[in-house]
Amino acid sequence: MSFSLYITLLQIIRKGYNMNDSQLTQFDCTVIVTCFNSAKTIAKTLESVLNQHLSPSKLIVVDDCSTDNSREVISKFPCQIYKTPENLGGGAAKLFGSSKVNTEFIVFLDSDDTWDADFLELQAKYWVNSEKNLAAIGFALRIGPGRYRRSYVSNQQKNTFKERKVELTDLRFRNPFTSSATVYRNDALNVIGGYSSDSPVDDFETIVRLSIAEFDLLAVPIQCGEYGISATQISSNPAYQLQGQLRVLELVVKALAYPVTRGKIQSYKRILLLRSVAKCANF
Repeated sequence: MSFSLYITLLQIIRKGYNMNDSQLTQFDCTVIVTCFNSAKTIAKTLESVLNQHLSPSKLIVVDDCSTDNSREVISKFPCQIYKTPENLGGGAAKLFGSSKVNTEFIVFLDSDDTWDADFLELQAKYWVNSEKNLAAIGFALRIGPGRYRRSYVSNQQKNTFKERKVELTDLRFRNPFTSSATVYRNDALNVIGGYSSDSPVDDFETIVRLSIAEFDLLAVPIQCGEYGISATQISSNPAYQLQGQLRVLELVVKALAYPVTRGKIQSYKRILLLRSVAKCANF
């Protein structure tokens, strides 16, 4: 299947979700944007939130002790601003922000990512009448002009166009969820003790912990925005990313009670390293 046909089919599917739900005027969701020295990108990020067809209940920006003029840029937007007591790092800054949340749902948006105007509207329609055990719904993002982040789906399923439930066994080697395109049920995060704050792959570990706690997870192949790329991202540092992925692998293997030999672990490490390097090369 050609890439152009792939995009066309996704666009057709996406139109099918643009229902005329006049009763939906707001999504009971808090958007948390974490920021560290993001003055050059965060304005576009916040504009994408404020331009949503369906507004969130609250918009919070967590300033993780930026040293540039990020605060000046943020102050121009109608949002609640919280500054961390010290530079905490991505995961801990998200956990700090989530402590200010009392809405039913929560989504973490990186300060260099943007959403299409119907992201929250589409998410809300998936959450309507959902089972209480559903903890997260993840969409997908494009990577720069004309590029598409496909990590949300396995190789066997990447040419299908249906949402799928993600099982713990799917989480051994890769994260099927894009952080900035995933909405969480706040109560589910509270059950597992909150967002993972000390992991090099905090979003991945959070998803794994939810799965281990036997919550349901749903991945949906709908493009809903654009993923920002920078040299300072974890995804551009394969060694640091590998460290986090190995930690996640240990959690999954332990939870599944796999009889894993030392040779098998080494094999897993090689797979994760190759995927980390390949991912960075593709960026």
